[in-house]
Amino acid sequence: MMRKMSNNGQESFISETWKTKIFNSIALAVAAGFFIILAFIPQQKHLLAIIIMICAESVMGANTAGFNKCATLHSQQYAYFAMQQIMNIWACTIFIEPFFVNMIVKDDTGL
Repeated sequence: MMRKMSNNGQESFISETWKTKIFNSIALAVAAGFFIILAFIPQQKHLLAIIIMICAESVMGANTAGFNKCATLHSQQYAYFAMQQIMNIWACTIFIEPFFVNMIVKDDTGL
């Protein structure tokens, strides 16, 4: 069923808007489940906590594609402009991030 829903090049019984809503909901719900599990892991189990965190972040990566798809669907004929603005914001964020890290972290020698 998931394979049938995700076929973008072919006719499907589910609209693009509903596909986006379904896949975004799945991505966020599964990530929330991993974060809830992560909250109950004891501090002594570092490796397990890292594995759960990696799983949560990996599943949330599916949401970034859905975010871009939502912007494209909602902006319709202005999709190129909307995507350009999203990319500009991302580029500015990547540019200013080191300055914020430098303000927060005073000593980068470790713990």
